[in-house]
Amino acid sequence: MIISGAALFVLPGSFETVLAGLHRYPEVTFHARSEAGDEIVVTIEADNTHHLEFLCASIKEGIPEVVDISHVYMNMEDEVEEMLKRRPD
Repeated sequence: MIISGAALFVLPGSFETVLAGLHRYPEVTFHARSEAGDEIVVTIEADNTHHLEFLCASIKEGIPEVVDISHVYMNMEDEVEEMLKRRPD
């Protein structure tokens, strides 16, 4: 599993619309917003990097007010362990 702390950059004045749209994604947890309301801090949980890419693309396509998604931190412990298991000795 991958856990990403991300900043969503949204169109000015669209915070409520974006927040309502995020409820369609159970993998996304809202945490905070900037004073101006044009940045939203969320946590995204995904099964792997492909799932994370799919979720981000889906969010940007499904909520047009989301201008960009920037991953601030990532926990990829499980993914790294899987890669190490596949590594030849």
